[in-house]
Amino acid sequence: MGHVSVVIRNKNESDALGKMLPMLFHYYKDDIAEVIVVDNQSTDNSVEIAKQYGCKVIAIDKFTYGKALNLGIGHAIHNYVLLLSAHALPIGASFFKTAIAAFENDRDLAGVRFVNSFANYQDAYNSPDSINNPLKKGLMNACAMINKKVWEQYPFDESLGFSEDKYWSALVMKHGYTIKNITETFFYFAKRDQTASINRFKNESIANGIINNHKPTSLLKVFLSSFYAMTIDNVMTFLKRIGYEAKLLKAKLAIRKALKRHKP
Repeated sequence: MGHVSVVIRNKNESDALGKMLPMLFHYYKDDIAEVIVVDNQSTDNSVEIAKQYGCKVIAIDKFTYGKALNLGIGHAIHNYVLLLSAHALPIGASFFKTAIAAFENDRDLAGVRFVNSFANYQDAYNSPDSINNPLKKGLMNACAMINKKVWEQYPFDESLGFSEDKYWSALVMKHGYTIKNITETFFYFAKRDQTASINRFKNESIANGIINNHKPTSLLKVFLSSFYAMTIDNVMTFLKRIGYEAKLLKAKLAIRKALKRHKP
């Protein structure tokens, strides 16, 4: 039996869970002890899919990311807890083993951040021992492993609408714990429509403003930035697109000419 509890936050993610869970259990059946799905009043069949794969399902109302995480971690039976989005999937046979080894070798380690971009990988190369800017480069709870003993002292802030991971990273580091990058990686395959992207931008900006004590942007600057984006920026984008399509047309004509000359 494995030594890691996995906590997944969920709301109407039947498609993502149906793709992610079978691979998670297939590749990491020896590493994972349990999977806990914290469900936010789903109306699709994601709960049934979670139960089909033997997950423990816990219902939540009045959802925030921090509240869902605290609820799931509180039910975890193991000290090492992988926080996972329904749209994230660990990659590589050593993913869990490397993370566990990092905790075993550092009793002050509160959490580890995994790689999902070149910038993350570069950070791990430049700062292999510890993250030094937690509010910017701390944990990303789409896929992060934490030490439950540290969480018991410092649970996630349930009032934040976003960035609970960065705030927690700063909090535990303030109290002498460390957050580290490790070079195991994961895929993140979320697709958001326009409304979801705007809501994410809004909630993330509000949360980051709160935890970084930012003053509100002036009303004039808000309107001017939007006016610029709607006019000048869009015109420039349109002209660049025309230029691209013109070059693409030239390439297509060259392809046609080359294929026409070629005779089997």
